Amino acid sequence: MEGETKKRRVCDDEVEDEKVEKFFGLIKGFRDARERLRLEVIEEANMVQSRKKNKMKGIQGGRAAWVPSFKWEDFTEKIEFGDSSKGNGTKSTTKKNGGEGDGGLDLKLSLN
Repeated sequence: MEGETKKRRVCDDEVEDEKVEKFFGLIKGFRDARERLRLEVIEEANMVQSRKKNKMKGIQGGRAAWVPSFKWEDFTEKIEFGDSSKGNGTKSTTKKNGGEGDGGLDLKLSLN
């Protein structure tokens, strides 16, 4: 009987050792997965930050799409604006239509 009890203990110890090793293997797997995920998040954040820096460098570095340049001649020419008394031609059309604009609506504001 004593031999059987020792064999059971040894067998139970081996089963328990296998369970403990499996448990610690699972914990190690979880830690590795967590570390990989953490590193991926950090790497992605660094990439986003570097893109922002590159974008700011592009703006500050003078790589603008269009840079206005002026010459003295641009300011010496006399610019003629249209005569305000002539209007843009809408007054003549409203007079022809009897005071009504396009579509027959009376657009005059009055207090009557």
